[in-house]
Amino acid sequence: MLRLLILFITTVSFSQDLEHLAKQDTIHIALKNIHTSFSTKYKGFEYISTVHANFSEYRIIEPDGKQIIIHAAKSYPVLNLKRKKFLKENSSNIIKLEYVEKIGVAKLFPQTLNVNSLRKIFFVFDERDLKKKYIKLKKVNVVAAVYDKI
Repeated sequence: MLRLLILFITTVSFSQDLEHLAKQDTIHIALKNIHTSFSTKYKGFEYISTVHANFSEYRIIEPDGKQIIIHAAKSYPVLNLKRKKFLKENSSNIIKLEYVEKIGVAKLFPQTLNVNSLRKIFFVFDERDLKKKYIKLKKVNVVAAVYDKI
């Protein structure tokens, strides 16, 4: 009985979070080590960061090949915001990689956030900035949601 209750509470919580995120026009994505080029394997998916002179690209890839591609042009200015004020205003609009892993790339980005919508604005920032005085936000474009095996 207790397991059923925990499952129900978790499901309702995720549904409410998804409904809230779907209504937002600005979404903040907390990524890891976004200033360096690397490829890291997480429990449920792979996260790849590629930083070039002219652009940055971030990919979150599930084992079944579903992936989301986030492209950041260097021409966008980096916004420096005070962490406390940013978190006070945007804490419910922040998506971390652990949340993406729980929900799934396909359910979160194309279905809930409707990445093809022109009214959605996406920013990325390094998760380590949550412990610093300022958060550096970079405007990005969620370029594609790919569903085929790589």
